[in-house]
Amino acid sequence: MPKRFSGVRNHDERLSLAWYRVGLRIRWFVQIVTLGAALASTSCGPDRASKLPFGALESPPDGITIKGVAFADGWVLSEDGIDHVAIYLDRTFLQDAAVKERRPDVIKLHPEFPPETNARFICELHTESLPVGRHEISARAISRSGATRDLVPHMITIEH
Repeated sequence: MPKRFSGVRNHDERLSLAWYRVGLRIRWFVQIVTLGAALASTSCGPDRASKLPFGALESPPDGITIKGVAFADGWVLSEDGIDHVAIYLDRTFLQDAAVKERRPDVIKLHPEFPPETNARFICELHTESLPVGRHEISARAISRSGATRDLVPHMITIEH
C-alpha cells in the first residue's frame, strides 16, 4: 500500500494541490483589487475633490420673535454650484429654499466667483403651522456635487 501524505497519494498530486491553492489566492486577490477599484469609482457621496459650500443664515436674526409670515434667507456659495438649501427647525426638516438671486455684496467679497453667480436663498416661514415657543432655526447648503455644510443656527421665538 503506497504511503499517503496529507491525503495526497504522490508528489504530482501534492504539486497539483499547491498550484490549485495558488490559483485560488490569485483569484481572491484579483477579486479584491477589482472590488476596490469598483468602490473607488462609485460615487457614495460627494466627490473628494469637491469643496464644501459656505455661507450664512442672515434672517431671521438670532434672538428675534417672529409672528405671521417671516423669511429665512441668507447666502451660500460653492465652486461646484449650489443645488439647494434645506431649512430646519429644531433639527427637523422644514422646507427647501432655492438659490435664485444675486448678491453683489457677497460676490465682491469673493471675487473668485463670477458676478452672475446666484448666492441668495430665501423662503417664507408661515408661523401659524409652527409650534409656539423658543426654537433653533438652521440651514444646510447642498452643492451640486453633494457636499453639504450646516450654517450657523439662530435661536428664535415663534408666536401666533
